[in-house]
Amino acid sequence: MRYDLEETIIAGLMCNKPVVIVEGQDDIKFYDNIATLNDLNVDICAVETIEGYAEGCEQVINAMTQAESLIHNDDSLKMYIMGIIDRDVRQYLNLSLIHISEPTRHAQI
Repeated sequence: MRYDLEETIIAGLMCNKPVVIVEGQDDIKFYDNIATLNDLNVDICAVETIEGYAEGCEQVINAMTQAESLIHNDDSLKMYIMGIIDRDVRQYLNLSLIHISEPTRHAQI
């Protein structure tokens, strides 16, 4: 299922749970674990699940540009959307996040 970007931002506001847009499905577990370790209540969303976008860093940039234009008149919405662009986290996964210590993950981001 694909979601509308504006609806995604509004859902974040209504649920009081910011949305973090990442480059792809493979990144979700990684950032979910970081959020959990830091006691953050956020929803991690792969950019390709948003209507009109495919996976990748350029797509996150494009989604955030569109998000900025959607919320430019409402500063209260800015805290409910964030995009993350990183190196491919698969090289750090080593088949399981359990094998990566917390300080190592933070240092490599």
